[in-house]
Order: sequence, then structure tokens, then C-alpha cells
Amino acid sequence: MSDKMIESKPKEIVRLFEIINQFGSTCSLEFQVEGQADPLMGMVDEKIVPELYEGDGNGAAIVLELGSTTFSFEIEKHKFSKNITESQFIMCIVGKGYAVWFNSGVIPAEGVLMANQ
Repeated sequence: MSDKMIESKPKEIVRLFEIINQFGSTCSLEFQVEGQADPLMGMVDEKIVPELYEGDGNGAAIVLELGSTTFSFEIEKHKFSKNITESQFIMCIVGKGYAVWFNSGVIPAEGVLMANQ
């Protein structure tokens, strides 16, 4: 899966989460800590609400509300990547010592088309 990942910008990642929301799909998460074979945490089929906080370079962050849990990723401290398939979005946010994988539920063709524009 990782060989299909394409580096992405934070705004594009937020846009993909917004498309997931727009089409009523859900999102799953795997939080992997460097050096561990099994995920530290996993969540399945939760609604996701993205927010992009843009600053003057300091404090800019992506905040994701997944179910009842909120995650914040400072833009300057993370790398972002994506894979858009025929029916699903996969996003990865990598920080120092960890990676967080997000997989959407089924996305209709219209949503995939929007994501690829």
C-alpha cells in the first residue's frame, strides 16, 4: 500500500476529509508507533470532521474530530500523503516516531472525480 502513496499538501488532505464527509462516508484510523508491529490504536467507521487552522507559519494545524476523539497535527512537524483509489481514500500523516493512517469507507465515483480534480 505505501508504494502507491503520493506526497500531498495539508489543504488537499483536509479537502479529501471534507469529501468523505460530504458523501456521508466514514473513516477508520490506525495509529502506528515506529518500531512496533501492531498498531497502538485503531478506530473503525467513525464520522470525521476536519478543520484547517492556518497561521503565519507558527501554529498552523490540521485538526480532525474522529468520532468522539480529536487529533491535532501541526503542519510544520508532519508529512502528508494520499492514495485515491476507484472507491476509497487513504491518507497518511507522519510525525516523529509515528504514522497515522486514515481509510475512508466507500466513496462514490462522483466523490473520487472531485478528489482527482
